[in-house]
Amino acid sequence: MKDYSLVPIGEVLSPFKKREEVPKQGDKSLPPVKIKIYSRYLQGLSRLSRGQKVYIFTWLHLASREVLEVHPGGDRQLALHGVFASRSPARPNPIGLHLVDIKEVLQDGLVVHPLEAIDKTPIIDIKPYLPEVDEKGFSIFFDFKKVKEVIKIGQLGWEKGLFSGYNGNISVLDTSKVLITNSKTFKGNLTFKDFSVFDLRENRLLNQGNPSSESKMHLFLYKKQPKARAILHTHPPYLNLLLLKGYDLLELPFFEMDLFKNKIAYLPPLKPGSLDLARVVARAGEKYSIICLQKHGLVVWAENLQEALAVSEEIESLAKLFWEYKR
Repeated sequence: MKDYSLVPIGEVLSPFKKREEVPKQGDKSLPPVKIKIYSRYLQGLSRLSRGQKVYIFTWLHLASREVLEVHPGGDRQLALHGVFASRSPARPNPIGLHLVDIKEVLQDGLVVHPLEAIDKTPIIDIKPYLPEVDEKGFSIFFDFKKVKEVIKIGQLGWEKGLFSGYNGNISVLDTSKVLITNSKTFKGNLTFKDFSVFDLRENRLLNQGNPSSESKMHLFLYKKQPKARAILHTHPPYLNLLLLKGYDLLELPFFEMDLFKNKIAYLPPLKPGSLDLARVVARAGEKYSIICLQKHGLVVWAENLQEALAVSEEIESLAKLFWEYKR
């Protein structure tokens, strides 16, 4: 078998000096990082500009080259995947792929963000990000149109005040695949890298996402309720106020409440992201499509995303009326 050689074009100047310090994914909270490009390759940076997205290819020089199966993300609750079905650094040719924003173009390299790599990691290539090509590539894992729909629902939900900061999560079921927002994602401006995809039948992660801590709740609910095709977990402020005060929304003297009286369940406080929460919500979801979580917001399942959003918005609107009514 013929051997081929790679020539590093530069190196990462990272604050991470030890392997255990490096996060598994490029988190938005990471500081910008400089990549130094060796002098003979600097001309190759021509036409790159600040604000542009690029792929950085690294040689993960400390990774094992003997491993062929891994638990994605190091989570042993997930089934073993072949390394070619994961983004584990351990693989026969340990090439790292990082989608980053260029923060500065320097005389001797670039400042980029976010880049999760140990100091002195070799850079082997840089390529531009092409959204019209690369975003559609996500359809390998999930239907492209449905991903765009979730992005739109996230934006609308944020505009209506149902999401704030990084709270809440959105998911949609397509056949046996579940698309769910990643942990620490801003729902008002989701991108194609902000999602995880699960195989519901095989209980495994299909892409190398960073799943929300509430993924179990969504997956359990889909399994218990065959009519559910979309789930929104939001944190509506007025509903949360009512729940903290111990009020029952069904006491609001409006005709609209007759539509919801057999659809709303109230659950006691349970630890966010816990197995107990996932199981209790899934059991409630067998009978109720609107689930109020004490200290943890609202879960609504529906047959499509638009319906889930519309119901969530209406519940929050009624909660606001109830709050004013009680004052």
